[in-house]
Amino acid sequence: SHGIEDEEHADQQRQHAHGRQVEFERRRQASGVVELIVDRDEADARVAAMLDLVAARGAAVVLMHRRGDPRSMQQDTRYDHVVAEVHGYLAERAQAARSAGVPEERIWLDPGIGFGKTPEQSILCLGRLGALKHFGLPLLVGASRKGFIGKVLGDQQTDRTAGTLGVCLALARAG
Repeated sequence: SHGIEDEEHADQQRQHAHGRQVEFERRRQASGVVELIVDRDEADARVAAMLDLVAARGAAVVLMHRRGDPRSMQQDTRYDHVVAEVHGYLAERAQAARSAGVPEERIWLDPGIGFGKTPEQSILCLGRLGALKHFGLPLLVGASRKGFIGKVLGDQQTDRTAGTLGVCLALARAG
């Protein structure tokens, strides 16, 4: 009987998570914020067109670092210097946004914690997040319930809420 109860509980959790995702997307669209996730491989023309659209609409843009797409991004997590590569990528994208006419107050940077990074690399990026302050742009870090938190805690089945709160408090303290 535990198997059936476990399946029902898992179904309820999936439905709840889907409901949260739908609500988040509704609010995101209403806010006028555009999240631009672009891999290094993608055509510069596509990026330029998106940034032109952002500038023309007066929207804000979140520039996030990641490698690959959601299906493949954890398959290649090799970096020579992960922090330097993330910072370099964000510097390039921020300059492209400025060149497209997006005002600095509408450009946000996201190091992409967990996106194409090992737990250790995500922690390194979090620890060096302050170095992104020299860009003078707002930062966004999506650490909520990320897989690396479960790995750090040594328990993939954990709720991860406590770990998420710990990351958020550390980020707030770092400014």
